[in-house]
Amino acid sequence: MTNDKPKYIRARGIHEQYAIGLSTVHKWVANGKLPQPYAKLSPKCVVWLSEDVEQAFNLMKKNGETNAVV
Repeated sequence: MTNDKPKYIRARGIHEQYAIGLSTVHKWVANGKLPQPYAKLSPKCVVWLSEDVEQAFNLMKKNGETNAVV
């Protein structure tokens, strides 16, 4: 049995998983390097789809735009 539910990640999770600064996460979202958050869970909590974030980092790495851990 497979789990078809999407996996979500918060800004702190992106920061930790890809070894970039937390402020960089927000800056890259504002600059369009990372996708906009998928959902706002509360006034201070937003989440992204992990797959969307992974695709964005893979594209940046392919284009030589980041040294983040992918």
